[in-house]
Amino acid sequence: MFRDALKTYNRALQIQPDDSETHYFFGNLFFKLRNYSEALTQYDEALRYNQNYAGAYNNKGTVLRLTQRLKKALHNYNKAVATDPNYALAYRNLGLTYQKLKQLDQAESALKKSLELTPEDPRARFYLANVYFDRENYEGAIPEYQTTVKLRPNFGPGYNNLGLCYQRLDRLDQAAAAFEKAIRYNPGNGEIYKNLGDTYLKLGKVEIAKNYYFAALKDDSTLVESHLKLGNIYKSQDEHLKSIQEYKNVLRADSTNAEAYYKLGVVHFDLTQYEVAVPFFQKTLALKKINPKPAYF
Repeated sequence: MFRDALKTYNRALQIQPDDSETHYFFGNLFFKLRNYSEALTQYDEALRYNQNYAGAYNNKGTVLRLTQRLKKALHNYNKAVATDPNYALAYRNLGLTYQKLKQLDQAESALKKSLELTPEDPRARFYLANVYFDRENYEGAIPEYQTTVKLRPNFGPGYNNLGLCYQRLDRLDQAAAAFEKAIRYNPGNGEIYKNLGDTYLKLGKVEIAKNYYFAALKDDSTLVESHLKLGNIYKSQDEHLKSIQEYKNVLRADSTNAEAYYKLGVVHFDLTQYEVAVPFFQKTLALKKINPKPAYF
């Protein structure tokens, strides 16, 4: 199908090489093929023949955003909305890019403009909620996530982020319910299982939490936080060998994890294996000097 389309657009450009519309759709085809460099070439050609082509600015911006050239993406999204002030998608993309650059006030403004134009857009609503989440304004984010999943009921990330807001506010039963819905729509997502584990652990339901951490690691064995939490649970249950194994699993995934070294030192200390414990504490201190962070011990 794509090969036939490529031939069609090539023929069209041979007949009329200065046709901006053909270059634009040619760019879209390369975009779908993830040939981003050729897509950019075609969008540039479209803009060469039509400097007011808002769609070409928007799509060029998206290629630049996906290839992590965020400031250039902003320039093109701003060109798109300057050319067409009612271009809701461009405002949405502009807001998303500002958010990625941590320019949250500009992100909020662009996303609200997008929602003015298309209030039923669940993506713009989700991105706006994420801006509030980044500001730690969880009360503000919750209604936006709720509207997101109302508009798109099978959108797992919306339920997951809603659950995270409830979790941060210690509304743990609501958090668990939101994460359960997220799992229903994203059954293979280890991070959501981990979030459920964290929530049930806070609720004091340790065995349920363990099962969710196991599920998280079945999906992704490198999830450091799940290994750490399991190690902590086993330590609290005096299952020292299992806790040691989990902390070592952390270090297999992240050899610079100071907390895992510290916890290994503590377990061996509790077992009166002092000579074994000392190198783990020394490694912890060495890592803390390299990468100082607030204490979490």
